Parts: sequence; C-alpha cells; structure tokens
Amino acid sequence: MVCPIIEFDARNILKRNYRCEEGSFIYYLHEEAKFEKKSFWEYYDCIYELGKKSHSEKFEQQMLVEVTHTYEFILKCILYHFAPNDIYRI
Repeated sequence: MVCPIIEFDARNILKRNYRCEEGSFIYYLHEEAKFEKKSFWEYYDCIYELGKKSHSEKFEQQMLVEVTHTYEFILKCILYHFAPNDIYRI
C-alpha cells in the first residue's frame, strides 16, 4: 500500500508539472530550456509512485490525462532538441 502522504506529494508534483508551474520540471524544460536534474528526479519519482499504485487500484481519468500529457510534452522537447533545423535547445 502506498503511504497517503507520498501519494499526495506525487499527485501534487504531477499537477504542478501538468500546469507548467514555476519550479516544476516541465517549467524548466519549457520556459528556461533547461534540463533541471532535481526537478526531473522529483517528476520521475512521482510517476514511479503513482505507477506502483496503479497495480492495486484503478487510475482516475484526470491523472491519466496528466501523465500522458506531461510524458508527451517531455518527449516532444527532446525530439525538438535533436531536430537540426529547430532553434529549441535544452
């Protein structure tokens, strides 16, 4: 069973990234074109914790939307970074 405090923190971290709030991994990636390691590992750990929960419970629909959206955004940023004709650089 996932500790409610850890689950709450993980849910908060996911929401902050979904909303691109200042200090979140996606904020740094999008607004500052910076791969900020601490916020990356915070995001990674939150997805890991929420994923462990999914083995025993059903994800709520909004959480699935947030995970999918943030994952898609991160992948796009990485792809843009490697595109030779794109000006985006991390």
